[in-house]
Amino acid sequence: MSDRDSLQALLKKLTGNYEEIRSQFGIYNDQQIDQAMAVMERELRHARVTSEEHMSVELKIMRKSLECIKSTTGRGVPKQSKWLITEYDLHYCGTIGGGGFSTVSKARFRGTLVAVKTLKDIGNTREALEREMEIWSTLRHDHIVPFYGASTLTSPPYIVSRYMQNGNLVRYLDTTPDADRTKLILEVSLGMYYLHEECVVHGDLKGVILIYFRVFGANIHRLLR
Repeated sequence: MSDRDSLQALLKKLTGNYEEIRSQFGIYNDQQIDQAMAVMERELRHARVTSEEHMSVELKIMRKSLECIKSTTGRGVPKQSKWLITEYDLHYCGTIGGGGFSTVSKARFRGTLVAVKTLKDIGNTREALEREMEIWSTLRHDHIVPFYGASTLTSPPYIVSRYMQNGNLVRYLDTTPDADRTKLILEVSLGMYYLHEECVVHGDLKGVILIYFRVFGANIHRLLR
């Protein structure tokens, strides 16, 4: 059986079959329902194909699955931020650290190695977190850690940013005692100057927040307006 025939068979199997859709897409709870719907809607939107006759079999599977999930559960597609990254987009490589408020894992996102910071307890600050992500997503500077995306559809939510192989600045200085501290201070200052030019206040600048990347030097992580 060809790949196309296999996909056609899968399409027929999934059409109108909610339990089979859950099994096929690994949907086991409400959070995963929301994430799966968000991914399907995003892929259909990006494809910009409105006529089913012009859709690939893969898109037809997504469309039929999304329609079935919506009709069976009565749920609508959750509101999506432009920076949404779901668990379906990530391939985890293991935990690399953490503290009292979060754990940090290494993962691959579209072939790129990233750090995934999972927040342990944000209480009633989800809206504040989303505002912070909106701000971070607009910032571009060599000494600001690049923000790739996040998800607040999950509980707890998580943030995806560039993986910095040297860890935070405290650890970097411990392992590299001959590091040029003056240069590092300058790099942090340049990052902070950029933030202030953008009317952004960090509010929590300290060594464990600063992380080091061998190409760009010291980078500032986590932002607050």
